[in-house]
Amino acid sequence: MNFVGSKMKEFNSPADDASIDLNAARPGFMVIIAGAVLAITGIITFVGGVQLLVVLNIVTWAFVVPYFMLILGVAASIVGGVLTRARLWAALVGVILAIMLALVTVGWCIYAILHGFLSPLCFIAAGASILSTLVVPVSLPSAISSTRARRALYS
Repeated sequence: MNFVGSKMKEFNSPADDASIDLNAARPGFMVIIAGAVLAITGIITFVGGVQLLVVLNIVTWAFVVPYFMLILGVAASIVGGVLTRARLWAALVGVILAIMLALVTVGWCIYAILHGFLSPLCFIAAGASILSTLVVPVSLPSAISSTRARRALYS
C-alpha cells in the first residue's frame, strides 16, 4: 500500500526524536546505589526498633524512639525501593528521610551509650544512616534528568 496520498493524520511528536535521549530515562548508577543504601538503612533501622521493643523496657521519654525507628525504617525501605527507579519525588523524600534517620539513630546511639545499653545494631544503624545522608542527596541530579527525560518521552 502506498500512504503518500492517504488521509491519515501524521504523528507529530511534541519533542523531536533527535532531542530525546532514551538512555537518560534510565536510572543512573548513583541513583540505584542511593536507593539501595536507603532501603538497607531502613531495614536495619526497623530491626533496631524491633530489638528495642523486645529487649528494653523504656520508662522515660525515650519510649517513643523505637516507634519512630519502626515508622522511619518502613518508610525508608519503601522510598529506597522507589528511588532505585529514579523517581524525583522519592529522591526528595529520601533526603528528608535520610536526615531524620540520622538524627534518630545517632541520637539514640548516644543516649544508649550514656545509659549503658551497648548494641552492635545501634552502631550499624547509625553508620548506615550517616552513609545514606551522604549518598541520597548525590542522587538528585540523576533523578531530575531521568524525570525530565521521561516527561519528554510521555508528553
